[in-house]
Amino acid sequence: MMFASCASLPAGQWVKTSDGVSLWSSSLDTLSNYSWSGNSFDSIANGKGTVTKFGSDGSSNSYTSNMFYGASTSEDIVQLDDGSKFVGNTIDNKMEGYGVLCKGQDKYIGYFHEGKPNGFLRWYKGDVLYYDGF
Repeated sequence: MMFASCASLPAGQWVKTSDGVSLWSSSLDTLSNYSWSGNSFDSIANGKGTVTKFGSDGSSNSYTSNMFYGASTSEDIVQLDDGSKFVGNTIDNKMEGYGVLCKGQDKYIGYFHEGKPNGFLRWYKGDVLYYDGF
């Protein structure tokens, strides 16, 4: 799989909210706690909702976002040359670690190594779980 551009590859990590939903971002403060109030797909924030950040000093702030499988900005989505989209880390222009690959109507959620599924993976055809395993 080739990437359309290697200049905007995100470097970030997944953050689990207090309600068990995963968010992806290169800009989230991973020392803070978060909550998500909105739609999700397979425990990954997806669609419109509200992210609330809870600071260690007891403060909180919220913002509304239209998530794309955990990503809150287009900069956090890697566009592949075949039109597919990937949310997660890349190394040497290859999908690496946990992520979400959207390819047409299919969604692959799980672990990748050197651009290929590697380890636990859930494959959805549309919104229907088609495969769940290693």
